Amino acid sequence: MKVAYVTTELKPFVKEGGLADVSASLPMALRKIGVDVFILLPYYKRIARTGFSLIERYPIYESVVETGEGVKPFSVFKGKLPDSDIEVFFFMNREFFGRSGIYTNPLNGIGYEDNDRRFGFFSKCVVNFLLYFAECDFIHCNDYQTSMIPAFISFSGRKIPTMLTIHNLGYQGIFEKPIMDFLKIHTSLYYPMSPFEYYGKVNFLKVGILFSRVITTVSKTYAREILKDDELGCGLRDILLTREKDFYGIINGVDYSVWNPEKDAFIPYNYSIKNLSGKYKNKEVLLKEFGFENPDLKKPLISMIGRLVDQKGFDLVLKVLPLLRERGVYFIILGTGLKKYHREFKDLEREFRDFFKIRLIFDEKLAHLIEAGSDMFLMPSLYEPCGLNQMYSLRYGTVPIVRNTGGLADTVEEFNIETGMGTGFLFDRYTTQDFLSSIERALFVYGKKKMWKKLMVNGMLKDFSWENSAKKYLELYLKYGNK
Repeated sequence: MKVAYVTTELKPFVKEGGLADVSASLPMALRKIGVDVFILLPYYKRIARTGFSLIERYPIYESVVETGEGVKPFSVFKGKLPDSDIEVFFFMNREFFGRSGIYTNPLNGIGYEDNDRRFGFFSKCVVNFLLYFAECDFIHCNDYQTSMIPAFISFSGRKIPTMLTIHNLGYQGIFEKPIMDFLKIHTSLYYPMSPFEYYGKVNFLKVGILFSRVITTVSKTYAREILKDDELGCGLRDILLTREKDFYGIINGVDYSVWNPEKDAFIPYNYSIKNLSGKYKNKEVLLKEFGFENPDLKKPLISMIGRLVDQKGFDLVLKVLPLLRERGVYFIILGTGLKKYHREFKDLEREFRDFFKIRLIFDEKLAHLIEAGSDMFLMPSLYEPCGLNQMYSLRYGTVPIVRNTGGLADTVEEFNIETGMGTGFLFDRYTTQDFLSSIERALFVYGKKKMWKKLMVNGMLKDFSWENSAKKYLELYLKYGNK
């Protein structure tokens, strides 16, 4: 089976979030189980600047697509995913992708006003390429940016099966009606309750849900949540219910060739279940890296990594943080996001510099050190489709404290003091009290040396490798490819 995997992020070429990791790891896992997969990606200006030498000098394919502004050209360059034989096809058009940002303008942090045109155009280019140059048996699309592809395939008359993976239902691609004209979609298809109409606008994700042959999301619990809960359904619950029999939850995996404390090249001291001494050495390095002089290594170190946005529970963290000072801990945060969180956490850092530090950047090397050197990792998300850091934390013996939602609920088990079973600590209600209670349970167990080690080892033994998830995707390719 030949699968075209279409994405707008791909590690190591361009990364904005977890989609980049998934887009590299899943195709590699699929290739290992015999799937002939290739990847399609916009050729952003950022990719050219990084100096990757994997792109051939001349395009392998050039064509045009029709738009409401006339025909627009594109070129396709071929490269390979590093450390693999997976082909990557880069779609170049300077008007839409020859700019510094991917989704947002880096000068002001605001999304590009023409993202509808940019990614609608990309989708038309992909369909042109797959129809006339690189044939495939299945097309796997990701998120709203590629959600128009199933509709364009349908319009073409070709019966190539399509899958849409929703990584976060909160990002839907809702745009004004004129995008119909730009994409040359006939206005007769725009009427109340049609796939292309959404409260007077156009919702790319809605289109993808209704035109795809099969839809997936990134954990079983998240799939159930968005079908049952109007708020988590983000306005598309009723649409998803019409496709319930073709809707599946498959948990994301972890690339243990990258996230493995035994061979992690980003950390100064490697370690394993058999010898945890390196973890404690990493803890000292990490504390000093964040500016804690002469740190007390007996104090627990709590950390967070992520986008500073409401979804990730940072409003709860702001309320809990001052209360943690009395608990005798160190607390560090790595990430960027909303300016309001930048300001508020910086204010708290000035007030509580003896135990709290924040680094307002994205630094992959530092992210690895945080996973390796921390004792506990917080993910108090309002909702979490899958989450990756809690799975990274488990492998590094860093105990996750998470909200009982989405992929967090599917990957972390509450630790039972009596039986010694479980891998972390969970809380149900999105309240300061419940969140603080889960941290206090963790701190209690941290004070029991043997029990804490048992908890660490429980997590390190868990296996969330991509192999199992890849097999489930292949099952769906085969099932829906034969319909």
